Amino acid sequence: MKPSTRALSLLCLMFVAACGSPLDNPQKLRDSTGLEFGWDCSESTLCDVTSAPAISSPCELPVWGRAWGRFYQFCEACALPSGGWASVDFACRPVACNSDGDCPQIATRASDSDAIREDIYECVDGLCQNADTARHPRDPLRSWDASLLCYANVGREETQFFESPAVLLREPALREACPVATATETCVLPAVCNAP
Repeated sequence: MKPSTRALSLLCLMFVAACGSPLDNPQKLRDSTGLEFGWDCSESTLCDVTSAPAISSPCELPVWGRAWGRFYQFCEACALPSGGWASVDFACRPVACNSDGDCPQIATRASDSDAIREDIYECVDGLCQNADTARHPRDPLRSWDASLLCYANVGREETQFFESPAVLLREPALREACPVATATETCVLPAVCNAP
């Protein structure tokens, strides 16, 4: 089932409060596996996913979740009855790029103020990374970013379930290298993350 643009916009609103962007944006985003997502910020205060690949998730209402921090990412996710979405780390992939123009530019309005924070993404080593390295440092490597990088080049069809060989290969190594997700922990990307 293909999620509607409206559903994705509402999902984005529930997840982050607002995704509007008056900034220059590309018309398409591509994740690290090559999947393309139509992207439009011209018609509303929200950046909308205008087209997206079908999701093969077994959940009742599959959706494309979007999240951003150091990396902008698309996650195969399940819509929650209470709003928002839920996913697992190995269902997320970062947005890939050849140049800065391939990356999303996000303006987020905090729900309790009129302040707008811009998340400017630039192309670094083939992935869209946040230019604000004070908020999103590139070193040390955080566990949630390590997981995203570990699966970046793994096809989504290879990580459908916890029992998938690619997941069984990577998860124990990630847990050992990056055992706790805190703001101060550091980890080294396990060698198994380079496996095909």
